[in-house]
Amino acid sequence: MRSALKRIDGVALSHPGRADGGDDLEEEEAAREGQDGSHAQPVQAADGVEVGPIRRNARTQRRGARLQPPRRGKIVIVRDGWPYIASALAVALIGVWLHFWPIGLVGLSLALFFAYFFRDPERAIPEDERAIVSPADGRVVALTKLDPNDPRSPTRLSIFLSPLDVHVNRAPMTGRIVELRHRPGRFLPAMRAEASVENEQTEIRIVGAHAELILKQIAGILARRIVCWKRPGDVVHRGERIGLIKFGSRTDLILPPNVLVLVRVGDRVRGGSTIVARIRE
Repeated sequence: MRSALKRIDGVALSHPGRADGGDDLEEEEAAREGQDGSHAQPVQAADGVEVGPIRRNARTQRRGARLQPPRRGKIVIVRDGWPYIASALAVALIGVWLHFWPIGLVGLSLALFFAYFFRDPERAIPEDERAIVSPADGRVVALTKLDPNDPRSPTRLSIFLSPLDVHVNRAPMTGRIVELRHRPGRFLPAMRAEASVENEQTEIRIVGAHAELILKQIAGILARRIVCWKRPGDVVHRGERIGLIKFGSRTDLILPPNVLVLVRVGDRVRGGSTIVARIRE
């Protein structure tokens, strides 16, 4: 039976307990991954959010967590980036053909920038079935309860992506996408707290074996294009590529009460690799 939903600020999340579809996903997860049996103990609260004892960033994974090694040997560029690269190279070639070198230099510089921006590196993905990984590269800029007066309120974890960060979004946990909704809105700077609510965004609700969460792809003042490669009903695996936000943006995770957050404001995180929270036993 589905547990009662708690709706705050337009977001509904289940209280702790197994969500719909949990039986099938738990069996699939158990077949693919192992548990390490370790438990992190909370030591303090930040803005009403219980935080784990060890700072988690791109270089400090949870002790004992097994990682799927990344595949190496090639540099991948997201397919959405090739039109930008081709256009910039065309400008460069026109400049060369006209012997107008400034245009050629600008075009070549843009092509190199687009190739760097749309890079899609492989990542080492944790195998802990209760781990929730970062959905994006960037810096944690907010960690708050949706309702500060309710200790059982869901937690919002916000990550800011600068134009120099990898902009491919990844699934934070294994589960089934049960809802995908696009919400029109404003294009405020992604660093501002209001951007989480007022900006244009895509909400992706994922139900896993042990928890349910919402991933938000949020546009910014430069990011005017949100791309999601998945559809409702799709099963995604932890660290799997699910979409892209172009040219600076924000990614939010709405976490249920039964998780322990393992990052703090200011931490740098890497999509698909950094463990940002862990589902309690």
